[in-house]
Amino acid sequence: MYTINPLSKKNLLLHIHKISNIFPELTSTELVTLMLHSSGLKPPRMGELMSISKKTINSHIENIRVKFQLDNYEEVKQVFELRITLNSNPERYKSLFPEISDELYQCMILVCMGFTIEEIVNREKEKTAELVRRQIEDLKSTYAVDFLSDLRVFFMIRLKLDQAKHG
Repeated sequence: MYTINPLSKKNLLLHIHKISNIFPELTSTELVTLMLHSSGLKPPRMGELMSISKKTINSHIENIRVKFQLDNYEEVKQVFELRITLNSNPERYKSLFPEISDELYQCMILVCMGFTIEEIVNREKEKTAELVRRQIEDLKSTYAVDFLSDLRVFFMIRLKLDQAKHG
């Protein structure tokens, strides 16, 4: 039996170490905010659980959006889901995307995980910013999407359909 609310900031901070390495750019408060936001809670309820104002919650969500260079708050949820899912052994999903090369798949993984072009270049030392931009354009062209958020949605749908197929 819980002695404190399992959704409280105090309780979530006890478990934050399990995923803090996946989001090194976020503070512990931003990470708790991200978990609650991505789980579907609205700012007023999040504020109650974290004992802070709705305005402060919205500021945290905005800070996260800016750090990830995303266009909207829905993309924040996408990046949370995909970074958690793809953090360990993303190669296991490569077979779901046979139409693209290994290099494009690696780029798609990093984009879906919310890494910026600069962060991708820093992680993949042999790549230049121009090469990453071209790979992103190739991915958008291959999948006929205009936005990176659409690419993330497409990726998530393929994952979900595969999960449904395999039980």
